[in-house]
Amino acid sequence: MKIYLVGGTFDEKRGKASGLIAKIYWALKEQAQVADVQLYNGGHIETLRKLHDENLMEDADAIMWFANVPNEFEKYRDIKKHYPRKLLVTSKRNHDEYKFNYLVNHALGLKANLVIEFSRGEEGRFQTRLFDPLGAVWVDRTYDIQVLVEGLVERLAYLKTVKRIGTRYKEGVIAIPNESEFVSLVKQLSDRFHDLIHPAEGVTRFLGNASFRCRHGFPSFRHGDKIFVSRRNIDKRNLGLDGFVPVQKGKDGKIYYYGEYKPSVDTPIQLALYESYQNVNYMVHSHVYIEDAPFTEVAVPCGGLQEVKEIQKIFPDRTTTNVAINLIGHGSLILANSVQDIEGFLDRYISRPIPEVMNSMVMKC
Repeated sequence: MKIYLVGGTFDEKRGKASGLIAKIYWALKEQAQVADVQLYNGGHIETLRKLHDENLMEDADAIMWFANVPNEFEKYRDIKKHYPRKLLVTSKRNHDEYKFNYLVNHALGLKANLVIEFSRGEEGRFQTRLFDPLGAVWVDRTYDIQVLVEGLVERLAYLKTVKRIGTRYKEGVIAIPNESEFVSLVKQLSDRFHDLIHPAEGVTRFLGNASFRCRHGFPSFRHGDKIFVSRRNIDKRNLGLDGFVPVQKGKDGKIYYYGEYKPSVDTPIQLALYESYQNVNYMVHSHVYIEDAPFTEVAVPCGGLQEVKEIQKIFPDRTTTNVAINLIGHGSLILANSVQDIEGFLDRYISRPIPEVMNSMVMKC
């Protein structure tokens, strides 16, 4: 794994190196899974601009972007715009002035895969915590940089193996079936999720997503190649039929959507599950847990196709329907045959602990 570590202060002079960044660098160098670390520890603001804008880190597997920039300069934070396929680790100093849901919102805004929180602990020493945008903590508060870096590299190594499939726009119009009863239920559930989560202002992603396949008049839909998925980043509390996007798996194996809006990032996962479980007609995904539902073993990030196999391990019978599953470190998923079947789970939703501390077995499975 090749990592770019960018930290310290960057300004119009020579900047200033960070002793903490230097410690992280040397800890990274000791990790067997890390083949190379490129260090930029303070310097001229122009160096930071080039790293940010000119694809100088294109050979990276992961970018750790911890640059400290004075307020009079551009902050250069839009790393994912320039390096969309790279794993991104960001940082946030927090001396008890920010609540955890703010930190999660900050991570979502930067599209970070992982975040290191730095806070002042005993005798002014830096304490660190490693978490992801779903609020799962991979290294809890520690003063030991070696412990932090070992956990960081272990999680990065797993994330590097996660497979995703994008969706592509296709011209055409497919009418949305009148599933008003399902839409009404999803809106009701979204209010429940919001009460359980209390997300930061403006954050709607934590309310999850929903999908269904048509059962009326379109026999081909029964084979799971076409489904309707809620729009990406839409607030499900205000959902209508126009909030669903038609999605189809093409003969080339690629996934296409119709209309001007992209579907949820979980679309490829749910399409694969509809193909696997022919008696399932509806799915509801949330970022809360369901009481007494089984848990997956591995914490798969949003959109990771490995989630399909995790679910299939728990429900190997492909005639399965009307079940719920908790996605460890993530949320839950209901697979149902009818809207009425989903209603049976309404009273079983419970909050996920946020932050939710993961144990090492969840990371290593």
